[in-house]
Amino acid sequence: MISALSRALDREFTIYDILGRGHHIQLRWTYPALITRTSITFILTITTILTLLDPEEYLQFLSLPLSFVIWISGLVIFVAGYMVQLTLWSALPVRTLPSVPVFFFGFPGFVLSTLYHVAMAEYLTDGAWKLTLWPHHIFLLIAQQGFEAIFLRYAMPGAVREVRARYENKEDPQPTSEARSFPILITPPSSIEFGEFTLSTDRILFARAQEHYLEIQMTDETITIRARMTDFLDKVGDLDGIQPHRSWWVSRNAAPLLMTKEGKRVLHVAHHTDIPIARGRIEKVECWLG
Repeated sequence: MISALSRALDREFTIYDILGRGHHIQLRWTYPALITRTSITFILTITTILTLLDPEEYLQFLSLPLSFVIWISGLVIFVAGYMVQLTLWSALPVRTLPSVPVFFFGFPGFVLSTLYHVAMAEYLTDGAWKLTLWPHHIFLLIAQQGFEAIFLRYAMPGAVREVRARYENKEDPQPTSEARSFPILITPPSSIEFGEFTLSTDRILFARAQEHYLEIQMTDETITIRARMTDFLDKVGDLDGIQPHRSWWVSRNAAPLLMTKEGKRVLHVAHHTDIPIARGRIEKVECWLG
């Protein structure tokens, strides 16, 4: 069971927010990222906004501090339910997890949090407060989609960077892992035309082929385009990068870490991603890094 949980934490998958933007998730980094200064600040900010806007009209029956307590505890329950679902999803015994909307995980967590809110508010007001589905609660569900998109786009990357910084600053971050760090190569800004996109080469981190599509991870966004890896390699041929696996290409801009995980060599790069290295390409990767 422990090994299954470890695989679920290390597995990478993609979720899409309400704006259609893809976000790569690896739970081994996501869990600690939730208790960083960035995430806690975001949660406290959202809680303050909800308390002051009062979409559920708690302030007609409860004091401001008590309303704040209900909101923040409900948000903690929502996040807990959210993470349980992400873990169960990552543990599914399938070879490749499909990319799914974040609403798939958020809505059950929203329902769980709603049950808590109803129970607490009715108890604290002796039944005087009643849930109003329209428009108050529906507004809250819509607002949740926006909060999720903002968190995934802006707060989560910063939180993960905090975790990675702590990890990389430890003298012995993982006893079972061999790690070497390499500086980011700073190159003059340039761009390439790929499909309908203009890609700044100094912002390209890595690319991954998935069936008929290619996911290109930039420093601040993920681009999904219908293309083959060979098409991408033709465009980036002169850039300082390498193809460690037939489905992956990684730039030195991603600050790769050469590691051994579960007996396999991987490149750990920015955006908390482990890129597999084919056995026949290990020596080539080591030479590129060296």
